[in-house]
Amino acid sequence: MYPFTEDKTAHVEIFASCLHQAIVELGKGSTSLHHRLLSQKSYADLFYNWELRRVHWDQVLESMKGSEPKPIEEPAPYEAEEFVYNT
Repeated sequence: MYPFTEDKTAHVEIFASCLHQAIVELGKGSTSLHHRLLSQKSYADLFYNWELRRVHWDQVLESMKGSEPKPIEEPAPYEAEEFVYNT
């Protein structure tokens, strides 16, 4: 992971730098990065697999049976922030 910052411009710059470094390392055939990525994939496969998601959705839908639907509230208007990427 990379350090998080609330500043969106700084966040993008940090992310881009980390992504670039990862691409360079993979291009060099870095075994340490390759093993780290395999470890991250194993974690994601374990905790975010579709079978687990299906069970969770089944539980959510089952819990909703027989309950009265709630009215949908109108969302507040969205005001987009201006984002400037400094290059």
